[in-house]
Amino acid sequence: YRSALLKKREFPPAIEGLEALAEKGAYIFEVAQALEPIYTARQEHEKLADILLKRVEVTDSRPKRKALLRRVGDIYENRLEDKLQAFKMARQSLAEDPADMGDRMWIEKLATDANAYEELALAYVEETAQCDESVALQLHRRAADLYFDQLEDYGQAAIQYRDILELRPTDEKSKDGLDQCYRELEAWADLVGLLKERLPKVSGISQRAELLEEIAELEKTELNNPEEALKYFLELYNLTPESMAVERKVDKLYRSLNMWSPLGEFYQRAIEYLERHPHVDDSGRKEGLRF
Repeated sequence: YRSALLKKREFPPAIEGLEALAEKGAYIFEVAQALEPIYTARQEHEKLADILLKRVEVTDSRPKRKALLRRVGDIYENRLEDKLQAFKMARQSLAEDPADMGDRMWIEKLATDANAYEELALAYVEETAQCDESVALQLHRRAADLYFDQLEDYGQAAIQYRDILELRPTDEKSKDGLDQCYRELEAWADLVGLLKERLPKVSGISQRAELLEEIAELEKTELNNPEEALKYFLELYNLTPESMAVERKVDKLYRSLNMWSPLGEFYQRAIEYLERHPHVDDSGRKEGLRF
C-alpha cells in the first residue's frame, strides 16, 4: 500500500486498504505514518484525529502519548470546534501525569470553554487516588472550589474538604470551607461538631465568646437541645459575666428546664460578681436578681 502511494499519492484502493488495517489494529504505527500526511493535506480532521488516537494506544512512551493527545486535542478544539471532545483529550492526558501543570492549565481552559466544570471536578477527584500527598491535596482543593463556586454542590465540596482534613487535620482553610458548606446545607449538627472541635484552639476572648454564643444558639434553636445550649451559655457567662444579655439567656434556659436550684445558685454568683464590680451594675441588675 505504501509503495502504491509513493507512485500515486491519491490512490483510493491503497488508502482504503490502509484504513482497513487501521480498523483491525494492525501495523498502526506504519499505517499512521502513511495516512497522516494524506489526511492533513485533505484537511480530513476527523480521520486525522482518529488515526492519531490509534497511535496513542500503541505508544509506550508517556511523553509521546501526551504529545499525541495534545495534537488531537488541538484538532478538536481549533479545527473541528468540538470543545467537549478536546476536553476529553486533555482529561486523558491529565491521567498520564496529574502533577503536570501544563496539562492542568490546558484542561482548565477547555473546561471553561466547554462549560465542563462537573467533568473537571470529577477528573480531579478521580486522579487523587494515584497521586502523592502534595498533588492529591492540590487536586482536592481545586475540586472543592469547583463544587462550591461553580457547581454550588455543597455536599460534594464538603466531601473534598473532609478528604483534605484526613490528609492534613490542621488545615484551617479546609475547616473554613467545611464551615461554609455546612451552613449552605443547613447541616447544623455537623456545623456544631466542627465549631466545638475548633473551640479549644481559640484563645482570644472576643473570638471565643463569639464561638461559644454561636454554638449555644445553634444547640437551642436548630438542634433543640436546651441542656447543651445551657452548658455553652454558662461557659460564655463565665467569660463575659458583665453581659446582661448572656445572663438573661442563662436565666431563661434554667426556667425552661425547671432547674430552679441551679438557677438560684446562678443568681447568687451573678450578685457576687456585681458586688465586686459595682461599675457594671448601672441598671439595677443586682436588686433585680435579689428580688
